[in-house]
Parts: sequence; structure tokens; C-alpha cells
Amino acid sequence: MPTLAKKKVFISDIHLGDAKSLDKPHHYGRCKTNIKHLSEFLNKLLQSEDVAEVVILGDLFDRWVIPADQEPLISFEEIFNTTENLEVMEALKHLAAKLILTYVPGNHDMILPMEKPADIEQFIKSYIHKNIRYEQKYQRGTIVGEHGHYYALFNAPYLFPDGIPPSLPIGYFISRLEATKSLSGEKEDNLYLYLKYVPRILEQIGKANFIPALFTAMADDVGLKESAPINMKGIPGFPATVKEIGNLYKELIKEWQMNRQDLDWSLSVAGDIGRLLLAAAMIYFAPGGPDPDIVIFGHTHGAKLLRKYDFNSILDRIVDDVVRLPITKHIIRETLKEPLRHIHDRVISILETTVDDLAEGLPISKPMAREILKEAPIVPFDISIPLPDGRSYSLPCRSIYANCGTWVDDKQLCTYVETQEDFEHERHYVRLFSYYPDKKLMQEAYCNLKR
Repeated sequence: MPTLAKKKVFISDIHLGDAKSLDKPHHYGRCKTNIKHLSEFLNKLLQSEDVAEVVILGDLFDRWVIPADQEPLISFEEIFNTTENLEVMEALKHLAAKLILTYVPGNHDMILPMEKPADIEQFIKSYIHKNIRYEQKYQRGTIVGEHGHYYALFNAPYLFPDGIPPSLPIGYFISRLEATKSLSGEKEDNLYLYLKYVPRILEQIGKANFIPALFTAMADDVGLKESAPINMKGIPGFPATVKEIGNLYKELIKEWQMNRQDLDWSLSVAGDIGRLLLAAAMIYFAPGGPDPDIVIFGHTHGAKLLRKYDFNSILDRIVDDVVRLPITKHIIRETLKEPLRHIHDRVISILETTVDDLAEGLPISKPMAREILKEAPIVPFDISIPLPDGRSYSLPCRSIYANCGTWVDDKQLCTYVETQEDFEHERHYVRLFSYYPDKKLMQEAYCNLKR
């Protein structure tokens, strides 16, 4: 049996658009220049002998970023047949034929009301390869992978109060506003930054005009008044003007609270502006939760690798790992107590900084964030301690949270996550890489393999 398993590679947030989105002078597509880098990356994976599986964690396609006055992009076909995307599609076909290719949908390639998941799966299999695995959530052993939009208030499928099936979230319409602004020739701003002003209007939470007022303000920023139409041709059941669409989501927060008991609405706002750590902590790492070894998200476009340490049991685990030393367990335990206390104090101080960052500009109280994180401190660095024989021992993580990052043009790095089991040393490695402009190992961490 080989000591190193083959690698799993996770990517997300490519946002391939149709031909119109790449047209000049004001092309609004989000992945243009980086298409060629993605194609090169996929072909290198194809040539590699140590990769077993490639997992796409959502937003390979983009059917959301369409200017308000243009017809919505309903089918995937226009994206598949766009000349600039053909090399990527060919690479995916070959990957699916040679190894395992798994596709988990995101919000920008989310199904529209008239579509069913089975129809989308069949379409993707017919255009890419019959072997492609289409899954709503990736679960293999101790690894869980999701896109992450289900934990974001504005981007999760919306359950309308009148019983319409789960459908387009308001984030779809915000994305169309963003594309409209791009066409104007102005610098493309992230309209979700408006959500940072949520605390200033918290007094509106209980009022019916909170979400409509916020959406109208976003539309006004791109020059669309309340009466301005948004082209929804081919998508039944949706109104046509900015005001009507805003009103459609007026019960958004109330409905979230009723249907998502696992995550408070205020925490879900963090997912809208790139902060999914609290959701990962609540859903996967909380005491009594599923507690997988590795959780990987996309959605935020922010590549990260964070480590969770369990200080309640960490001393026993260290003693077990270093038992080969010619020294008794009792002496090791006593020797390590003091350095561990200092490390714990350092982690708690970092935790306070994390809490401050999460609470800034969001309707999240610091006590709430602190309560969520204190049971399982999650930090962005490795922790090591000195051993009695003079060596340094790197503490294994209890769990690891990683975010794939993105391949869109407005980010400086094209990034991906890699996992690999090391049977000889009983470790499961997680690595965060940049591919473009340079291939570089950005961070690495490991958990102990299950014994």
C-alpha cells in the first residue's frame, strides 16, 4: 500500500459567462483573462499522475451577472458554446474520462424556477461527460465540501411565503444591478458593500420596507429608479420593476428565521460579504455537530486556511503522539502543561481579534460571535510547543476550514485547495495554493487520520 494517497483538488468560483458577457467595450463577464490560466491548470491536472479527483465547488458558470435591460441567461448552452470557454470545456471532458470529476452547484449557476436538479445534471453530463458526478454537497470520509451560499441571507434559495417552490434569491437581482453598472463604464463596485450599513438601519428590521428600501438604494446607485424594468423574459412568476422585485422579498428575514433554525439571520449576513467562518463553526464544528476533519467552502472569493484546536483533549493526544520518547507519560504531561497554557492564552487573544473583525460593520454582537467560537478556537496559524528532548512538536488540528478562493479577473490570485492522506505519518494534509500569477504553496495544515 502506498504511503501517500492520491490528491483531491478543489476549485470554485470560476464564473464563466456567455459570449455577450465578454464583448467590448464594457464587457461585464467576471472571468475573461483568467480563462486561459484555468485551461492550462486543468490540463496540468490531467497530466498529473498523483491526482485522483477534481471537485468544483460551485459557480463554474455565471447565469446571474446580466445587465437589467438584457434578457436573462436561462440555459447553460450559451456558456458551453462560447468560443473562449471551449478549451476549459474540453479539459473538463478529459478529466471526467480519466479520473473522478465532481460538480457541486453554486448560487450563480443555481437552477431557475422551471428547472429541476435532475434536468441540470443531465444537461451537464451531456455537454461535459457522462461520468461527471453532480452532487448538492460533497461528502467523502472526513471531508465535507459546499459552495457556501446556503449560509448567506441574500444568496440562499428563497422560500416564498405563498408556497412557491424555493427559487431565485434577491442576490440574483443584485448581481444584475452590478452588471448594469459595469456596462456604464464606471469602475465596478461590489454592491454587497451596502450590507455594511445594515447596523445603521437595524431599527427597520421589524418593518416591511427594510429589504425593499435596501434594494431600491442599490438600484438607485446604478441609475435605476423604482419604476425601472428588469428584463425577466423566460422566467415566469417574477415582477418586472425594481420596486416590485424589492417588495417580493420584504419578508426575507422573517422567512429565514422561520426556516433556518440552525443559523441566525444576522450571522447569515456575514456570508454575503465574504465571511463564512461563523457558519462553518455553527454548522460543522459546534459541540454535538457532525465535526468533520475538513470543511471546504467557496462563494466568498477569499482563499483561506484556518485551524481548529481542541484544548480539552489536546494534552492527551500530544502524550500519545510522543510516547516513543524515552520518558514517562506523567513527566511529559507535567512538562507540557505550562507551554500549553501560554499557547491557549495566545489563541484566546487571537480569538478576540477575530470576534472584533466579524462583528465590525455587521448586525452581530460580540458576545454572540465569542460564544460561537470559544468552544472551538479557530486560528490562521500553526501552533507548536517545545518538547523535553529539545524538539518542537507541531500540534495537529482537530479540524481544518478552507476556502478555495476564486478565478475571476478582479482578484490578484487564482487559487485552489488540495487534500492528501499520508498513511505512514497518519496525517490528512490540506494545502492552499495559488496558481496564477505564480504556482505557490500559500498555507498547509494537517489533521490526524482517524485511527
